[in-house]
Amino acid sequence: MHRNGITHSNALLVGEKPNALGTLYSGNFKSLCVYIKSNMLDKFEMKALSWKPDEKERWNPYFSRSPFFMNFLYPFISGNKENIGSCVFNISYPGSELRHHFGLDPEYMRLHLCIQEDKDCIFDIENNRHVWKDGELFGFDDANVLHGTKHYSQGLGPRIIMLMDVKKEFLKPFAQTWPCRTSRPKVSELPPLKGWDNTVLKPFVANNNL
Repeated sequence: MHRNGITHSNALLVGEKPNALGTLYSGNFKSLCVYIKSNMLDKFEMKALSWKPDEKERWNPYFSRSPFFMNFLYPFISGNKENIGSCVFNISYPGSELRHHFGLDPEYMRLHLCIQEDKDCIFDIENNRHVWKDGELFGFDDANVLHGTKHYSQGLGPRIIMLMDVKKEFLKPFAQTWPCRTSRPKVSELPPLKGWDNTVLKPFVANNNL
């Protein structure tokens, strides 16, 4: 779901992201994946999830017990599978950070639906800062913009979102404006990242994106 990211072996259900030096995440993030396609995963995630070479998609069987899933999410996703790359619930706890990175597949727009906000959880796209608000839905060009998250330790609780990757060609006819890039820039072509606390941020990207 991200360029060069690493996830816990139980990330398809509920699990902490690894807190290891040099990885994408630090602190406490949890993910509950409803549905995902292989093109939304990098090689580290595939290995962690024991992804089979011929596996194209995966549903989470846990959700078969959920009325919300069976009555809404499953019919919606299965009826639009050609346009949906993933659907994941993501939880960030105070004291966590997702380092700036690029997403994987440029054909998709990433949508965030905020279920529970925390004013001390900040989303940053190339020095443009945003705080999630309950009930808010917004999208961004996941693969072509440098983005990250900081959840300050003074936060009062978890920030919970549902994220969904939807093909741009499906969304574009409904958009009034279309602020999407045609390609991924090199980090050297972008303004320096301001940093969360007057520090210099070093993004987590592959060498060929520097």
